[in-house]
Amino acid sequence: MKIDEDIPLELASLGGCGWPTGFGAAVNRAQVGPGDTVVVVGTGRRRVQRGVQGARVAGAQNIIAVDPIPFRREQAMLLGATHSVASMDEAMPLVTETHPRG
Repeated sequence: MKIDEDIPLELASLGGCGWPTGFGAAVNRAQVGPGDTVVVVGTGRRRVQRGVQGARVAGAQNIIAVDPIPFRREQAMLLGATHSVASMDEAMPLVTETHPRG
């Protein structure tokens, strides 16, 4: 992908790592698919935020963002998370409710 000449390389490099790493983790490594329930732990880094977006694009039905910082949880919701909680203790009931074993 070509970068516009007016974009400083210091800024462009941020997207070059964060986007493919987080998005690729959800889509390629985890192989998230339609209807899946995904838990993203720690949503403060750009690459993790892109994991939320990757899960959404891949068709995950439920994306549970886990982070102790309220602002980060709010951002995860804006990026496509369907639920956000402060801890794994709060996340586990959501996992079982949204993706029951069958």
